[in-house]
Amino acid sequence: MSKYKIIFALEAKQDLIEIQNYIYEDSQSLAIADNFVLDLFQTLTGSLPSFPFKHPVYKRNIRKFVFPEHTHYCAYFKVDEVQSQIIVLAITNTSQYTRYRDL
Repeated sequence: MSKYKIIFALEAKQDLIEIQNYIYEDSQSLAIADNFVLDLFQTLTGSLPSFPFKHPVYKRNIRKFVFPEHTHYCAYFKVDEVQSQIIVLAITNTSQYTRYRDL
């Protein structure tokens, strides 16, 4: 079993910031917003590197990771087997129209 290194595209990093801002605006608690985004990050980086191919293909070579605790959030990623890397392209709330639909 090989382990892949995770790389976050600039857009995915921005997605995390936007999610954090949204949660903060909704809850008025920086701690809640920080913990939510930290949970997303830790869940993704904790499980995805070991088993990236267990997640379904979304389009072409892009796969979809559904967060187990927050099922309305997904991460979209590519696997580069040559470089042993996972490139996270987007992290989004699936109930919102976002650029993930154009991946």
